[in-house]
Amino acid sequence: MVNQLSPTGYDRIPMTHPLSPPTSKHPYLRPKPGIRVKNLQVCGDEVWHGQTEHIWVDVEAPSAEQIEALKRHFAFNKLALEDVLVSDHWSRFERYPEHLFLIFRTLAEPEDLSDRTEEIDVF
Repeated sequence: MVNQLSPTGYDRIPMTHPLSPPTSKHPYLRPKPGIRVKNLQVCGDEVWHGQTEHIWVDVEAPSAEQIEALKRHFAFNKLALEDVLVSDHWSRFERYPEHLFLIFRTLAEPEDLSDRTEEIDVF
């Protein structure tokens, strides 16, 4: 499961604050706040109703209610969830009893050759 309570998924950029949408100059990277789900068995998009198996979950700029719903359905480690809700972490990998957790940074605007990076969090 990929969880971007702060940063990006496979098709978007991270946010600067967990409850505010990200910004980008790229039209194909427009913010997509909320929870999106892809069913991995049929490779199709679904509306998330709490399903937890055979899915890819992409979360961007979630509301407080959406965060609580995700916490009810997934066994997030408390420390990992705290890290997701605050950006500006260095890249790292953690092995928690509940799951693996990866934070990595990517160039925010690669074609601009700037040093601005964005955080991506993966459970």
